[in-house]
This record gives sequence, structure tokens and C-alpha cells, in this order.
Amino acid sequence: MELINNDVEGGLKMINPSRKITCGVLLCLCAGKYAYAGDIDDWQYQQLFNPSQTLLLAESRGHITIYDRLPIEDVDRALDQQFERVDSMMFTRIRHATPDGESVEDDGC
Repeated sequence: MELINNDVEGGLKMINPSRKITCGVLLCLCAGKYAYAGDIDDWQYQQLFNPSQTLLLAESRGHITIYDRLPIEDVDRALDQQFERVDSMMFTRIRHATPDGESVEDDGC
């Protein structure tokens, strides 16, 4: 099913609704990451240290979860405590404490 909208010149233009929905979802996900950083961190910790059966099943089928901006201490803890899942984890922009504050690995991701 396609929707009809008026374009700038007053003619009719066909718009694919699934494309609009996809764009809207992507926009919300991107904006949500920055607006609710605390929730994202909570989600990451939940996935990492208390994975659901659904996530474990997905990982057994090759799913990889990318964890972003976690402190190095949490990454080390995860690698120790969740060693059997290490093939399903990817860590980007790992945070390191330094005497000057904090640094983030520049891994190109």
C-alpha cells in the first residue's frame, strides 16, 4: 500500500510507508542513544552480565553484540565471568582511567 502526498510543486508524489517507518526508527535509535545514555549503559550491562535466554540463543546462532564506551574494568570482568560468550562480544571505545581524568580508545569504530 502506498500513500499519496502533495509535493512542493503541487503535484502528487508516491511515498513508500515502509521507508518512512524505517527512517523514523533509525532516527529514534540514534537520538535515543544520546538522549538516554544512562539507559543505554543499563541495557549494555544487562546484556553483558545477565543475558536473556533469547540473547543466548541468538548468540549460539552467530549474533554479536557490540558494547560501546564501557570502562576497562567492566570489559575485563565480562571477559573473566562470561568467557564462554566471548566470541559473541565486541567492545568499542573502551574507557580507561588516567591520572588526567579519562581516555577512550580510538579503535576506528
